[in-house]
Amino acid sequence: MSLTRNSHPESWTTIFRFPKRNAGVRWTYFFWGALLIASVKVASAATNWEPELRELVQEAETLYGEDKFVEAQQRLEQALDKRPDSKLLLYDLGVLLYRLGNYQGALGKFQGALGDVDSKFVASVYYNIGNCQFRLE
Repeated sequence: MSLTRNSHPESWTTIFRFPKRNAGVRWTYFFWGALLIASVKVASAATNWEPELRELVQEAETLYGEDKFVEAQQRLEQALDKRPDSKLLLYDLGVLLYRLGNYQGALGKFQGALGDVDSKFVASVYYNIGNCQFRLE
């Protein structure tokens, strides 16, 4: 038996649709999806980082999860001091600044994160640049 659109009221085609009524919910899905892509990329790149840098990033992630954004920002800035060429750290700091409402600062970090060869990451960066520009207008 194959799953078709009409085989069940909540078939696979209706389960994964975005709500039509609330555009804000759709933007939230996209924002968190972009953050997830970046987090996976950071986790894979973090294997090449020295232990102290990895610890700073893990602390920042933990603090972010606890809604301690200012402390998380401090940890990410410390990590960025150790690895200023990291596009991933710039991106993560941009996400954090966006969350804090510092759209101009976030825009600068996202623009600094451009130049990666991974197309999914670049798409996520451009998406967040667009969000910042929208908020700044």
